[in-house]
This record gives sequence, structure tokens and C-alpha cells, in this order.
Amino acid sequence: MSGIGLSAPPPWLDELLSVIPSMPLPEHEHSKGRRPHLTSKIADLHCHPALEAALHLANGDLYSAHFLVRKSQGGAKELDWGHAILHRLEGDYGNAKCWYTDLSQLQNSHIYTQFWEGQSVTPGQFVDLSAFWHASSQNRWQGSAAQLIYESSSKHSKIKDAFSLPQLKDFESGSRSPPLCKRDVEELSRSEIRAMVEGLAAHHGWVALGYEESWKAIEEQKGGQKGSIEHNAESMILGQSRREF
Repeated sequence: MSGIGLSAPPPWLDELLSVIPSMPLPEHEHSKGRRPHLTSKIADLHCHPALEAALHLANGDLYSAHFLVRKSQGGAKELDWGHAILHRLEGDYGNAKCWYTDLSQLQNSHIYTQFWEGQSVTPGQFVDLSAFWHASSQNRWQGSAAQLIYESSSKHSKIKDAFSLPQLKDFESGSRSPPLCKRDVEELSRSEIRAMVEGLAAHHGWVALGYEESWKAIEEQKGGQKGSIEHNAESMILGQSRREF
């Protein structure tokens, strides 16, 4: 199958990029995709696995993206980025921040660092703000949202770039404004996934890969530092790892 496929973006790409999720998705939407008719079209491209995962994430199809990112389980930098986004959209904020933390080892030339070095918040802070504004919009103030968001970081010693508990409590009380408003966080979510899709497409192209070539593409990325946290592949997308705020 090598060398077969599109040499240009698929005609439905603009439609897909117009529905990128901006906030964590409800559990019942994890397997649907925002444009269900595009799920099979994405799979039929047989493009690079990281690009395919990014396309499924853009569609809000967490089940299909999970099938691809779990194959790497740490060390495949582009799929690990997808893993971080996957957890963020699932609402599993602690694991999202862990994956983003592992990605901090990447060289500055990588698509991921090129995107994040120009932002006003760190990836960990972005995840915290996603949790904060999502909890606010869903009226899920079960006790202190600030405490729960902080605990999603404190239980993982590796996370160093998230907000402190006093900062989160200031946001919650209104004594201090968060650095990004809800609209800014939503736009950053869309921008990150768009940058991932466009960057991976520019780097890998739209050429179709066979089964063995796809596995080779994953293994070629495994030279990076492995993630140092355990991930339960069954619980990641079934809602058993997420915490309601």
C-alpha cells in the first residue's frame, strides 16, 4: 500500500477542522465523532498513525484515537501528544498533565514545542484552566473545584507546571482572574489540535501506509523517553479514570 493514496489533503478536511472540540466531551460522545460520516473516511486514508489519531481527535472520536495512541504507550512523541490531548478531552486531567510533562523532553524543532513555546500558559496550566472553565460551565462545583483540580496534579510528583492551590483558590473566589478566559481556553484547544493535524500532515504527508509500515512508523518514534506513569488502557476512555468537577 506504500505510496498509494492522496497527495493532497482530503476534500473534507475543512469540514473536520470546523468541529474540533473546545472542552472535555461528555462520556456518551466519546465514540460517536462530531461528524460520524467522517470516521470511516479517516480510517480509509491509511495515513501515518499519528496523523490519523490527530484527525480522530479533531472529530471528537476518542475511541478511534485511543486505538492508535495506546499502541505507543510512551516514547512515540507524536502519538504521546495525541495521548495528552485524548486525556484532556476525556476529562482525565491528571493523566493529561503527566503526558504533557513527558513531552517537555522534546527538542525545540518538534511541532509540539513550536506550538507551545508561543503560548502565554504552560500545557499544565492549560489543562487546569480547561478543568476550571468546564466545571464552571457545567455547574459541577462538588465542594472546592480548586482543591480537586490541584489534587489532579499533586498525586503525580512529576507535574511541575500546573497552578498552585492558592492560585486556583483565587480563581475560584474571584479575587484573581485566570490568565485565560473561557473563550481563550476554547480557542487554544482548537488551535492545538489544528496545529497538530497541519504539522503532522506537512511532516508525513497524506501517503497511505501498509500495516507493517504503520508499525515501523510507530517504532521509529520510540527513541524518546518513555512515560513513567501507568495507564490502564481499558479505563482511559470508558470514564473510569475521569473525575467530575
